[in-house]
Amino acid sequence: MRRAGSDWQCKPHDMQKKLDDKREKCSAYRAKCDRVWLLVVAAGEDESSFIELAGETRERQFKSPFDRILFMNAMSQNAHELKVGPGQYA
Repeated sequence: MRRAGSDWQCKPHDMQKKLDDKREKCSAYRAKCDRVWLLVVAAGEDESSFIELAGETRERQFKSPFDRILFMNAMSQNAHELKVGPGQYA
């Protein structure tokens, strides 16, 4: 993540790492559900969690077994749906 002004910018490689860290949990969720969404929250509880998505992160298509991925900034209460490639980890 890179600092830009007063906010930290989440770059595509940072987000992909976060998604990869969550990948293993998806199969357990799928055993109970047909569709699985992931909500990534920037909680704003300390300086490092005041995160905004970099423009390139908003546009990137990510590899993930999750059907949908949402990024939420808890401070601004804004959410953005990330693009997920079809069948990347099927």
